[in-house]
Amino acid sequence: MADNYGIQVSGGQVTGSSLAAGPRARATTYGTPPPDGEAPEHTPVGHAPVPEKERKVFVIHGRDEQARLRVFDLLRRMGLEPLEWETLVRETATMSPHLLDVVGRAFGTAQAVVVVMTPDDIVRLHPELAGDHGDHDQQCQPRPNVLFEAGLAFGVAPARTVLLRLGRVRPFSDIAGLNHVQFDGSATSVLKIRQRLETAGCRLSGTGVDYVEPSLLRDLAAYTRRPPRRGR
Repeated sequence: MADNYGIQVSGGQVTGSSLAAGPRARATTYGTPPPDGEAPEHTPVGHAPVPEKERKVFVIHGRDEQARLRVFDLLRRMGLEPLEWETLVRETATMSPHLLDVVGRAFGTAQAVVVVMTPDDIVRLHPELAGDHGDHDQQCQPRPNVLFEAGLAFGVAPARTVLLRLGRVRPFSDIAGLNHVQFDGSATSVLKIRQRLETAGCRLSGTGVDYVEPSLLRDLAAYTRRPPRRGR
């Protein structure tokens, strides 16, 4: 993922009022026109096609490829289409788009945004700033680009953004009240993801329990990743 933090978004300004609601395309059935003098055949409402946008999900992730692959697989099992970064780059029709060009395209193309927060980086507050009650221990947190793009997503489309926390990730107070799931691969956490995506306006297929495949969601390295012990 590119680290070029440009400030221009292709296609004009992206605002919360224009994207947060995530307008849905109206389902319309197109077919062969009826012969002259015949009334058009009405398609039952239950057979109306699902708007393409309602199946698309923009996934923000870090360096944990194992976690990314498993989350993508889970979304596909739900009948959704997780958008690859390179796919969005191509849609900008620009050789070297700024990061915000790509993210802006994603917000307009996808119905929901899923932020995969994995313990990728090891961080610690500088001792000069910690004070007597500060945070002196090393902790894991997501990559900077994940935090940056997550902030963009919650700023533009908070109702359509779902935050997944995998493993022990450094907490931050601003997450309180946001749409997040502590994901551990259990059936309960999978069903929570389903509920959040449905609330965001995604059209899922099947039933909740059909998505659970324990062999794929268990034993992710992110669940147990910790900073190395001091002195090692």
